[in-house]
Amino acid sequence: LPIFRGIYIDPISGFIKIAQRSDFSFFQEYKDFKTAKNNLEKYKENILKLEENVQNILFEIKNIINSIHEESLIISKNINLILKSIKFLFKHFSFQEEQECRIIRTENIESNNVIYDKKTQRSFIEYNTLDDKSYIRNVYIGKAAGLYLTNLIKNISSSPKDLPKIKISENPYNVIEMLKDINLD
Repeated sequence: LPIFRGIYIDPISGFIKIAQRSDFSFFQEYKDFKTAKNNLEKYKENILKLEENVQNILFEIKNIINSIHEESLIISKNINLILKSIKFLFKHFSFQEEQECRIIRTENIESNNVIYDKKTQRSFIEYNTLDDKSYIRNVYIGKAAGLYLTNLIKNISSSPKDLPKIKISENPYNVIEMLKDINLD
């Protein structure tokens, strides 16, 4: 599945940062200092261009949302559907140190890959995962999933490793509201 870089955004200032490799990783990969430094500089130039492009696109999206958001509830719902595929790429800037990339997969609801859980009344797509949970160090769950915190702790604690740090995220997850209020001027 494709992997997408996370986009960390400060809604107050409009500052964005795209998830990226650490500088040090270049010096680990390329043993020659000069080669590592040159590749790092090229990489940073590309990241800056990406961030500028994302900034411009967000500015355009904000203008569109602000111009039609108040006009119609139907249009607002359609905007949410259009942005649904990308809204999971955005996180509050306070999580920027994660430098997270995500796998996002969308399917039609009729697809056999979509599983419906009657108990929670939610649909999801199951990914193949490892049974070994020992690699888990930190777990951040969304506010809506806070109801399942006990079950999550129980599941993770079955690992022989010490229980990881588990925290309910303060990350605002409504991308439309976040984009509507962002200062991009």
